[in-house]
Amino acid sequence: MYTEQLEKFRARRAAVIEAHIANDPRLRAARRRKTRRRIFGAARFVLALGVALFLIKSLAIAMNGDDVYTRLVAPAVGELGADHLLYRALMPDPATQQLADVIRSFLPDGYGETLATAPTGAEMDASGSEF
Repeated sequence: MYTEQLEKFRARRAAVIEAHIANDPRLRAARRRKTRRRIFGAARFVLALGVALFLIKSLAIAMNGDDVYTRLVAPAVGELGADHLLYRALMPDPATQQLADVIRSFLPDGYGETLATAPTGAEMDASGSEF
């Protein structure tokens, strides 16, 4: 009889402790802070990723020039319209071109000219040459 009573007592005691912990204002505040940190952490990550991709795109335009960069991303864009999100993200825009001009001023003269003369994938397919 004693062990059954002890088990019931321990179960009631655990339920009371859990209820007190669940209703503790300090713990509820800590849970809210933790949730906020997760949300803001994910938002900061997405923002940092967007800025990094913007800088990489500007660097690629600065190194290769607008025409070569457009040729390089044309296969990825394919037949998408100008209002498509992927098209807007990959194709050069005024903001990335302005940043590319600033980056280009720090690059040595003639940097990236070898890529400008490289044939595109369509030109290589038409010539029939392989690597």
